[in-house]
Amino acid sequence: MFNARMYLDFDDCINAKEPDHDDIQKFEISIQDSLYLAETNYITFSPTVVNRLESFRNKYGVEVVWSTTWNESNHVLKLTDNLGGLEGGRVLPAKLHVEQVPPKVWTAWKAEAIIADQNADPLPYIWVDDKATSLWGEDVLAAVPAESLHVEPNHITGLTLADLDRMEEFLQNLFVRV
Repeated sequence: MFNARMYLDFDDCINAKEPDHDDIQKFEISIQDSLYLAETNYITFSPTVVNRLESFRNKYGVEVVWSTTWNESNHVLKLTDNLGGLEGGRVLPAKLHVEQVPPKVWTAWKAEAIIADQNADPLPYIWVDDKATSLWGEDVLAAVPAESLHVEPNHITGLTLADLDRMEEFLQNLFVRV
């Protein structure tokens, strides 16, 4: 039984170009069967971010739900083996475009999937995405009455300590009432 949900994007949130942390780690991963991901992908992340997100799962009963391009063929689940946390989690069905489309069109599937997921089983939630929250946040808020926090990390630094602190404060406030 979960108390809340955390919809997580991967690129530019966990995998960041220049994470704003002291404990940066890197790895590369090969993807053979993707229409959207490069064959070799370079991942840069902070274990601090992964550990804090994992602590939300353990401390507050948060379900991790992946909402990322990496959802294609469940590739996101292969990534977590190298992160030292966030293993498993549910993977939302991704409806990705092969052709180049504007960001609002590219990210529409995320909003649709979150709305459907929340309508099927409503829970308070955190939505972490560097683009979709600003493009679709109002639509999701209008369609989903659950308490929520939308976090839009900087696309260069990814999740910061301030973002993680906001997320924990939201969860603490929920947990006090649960």
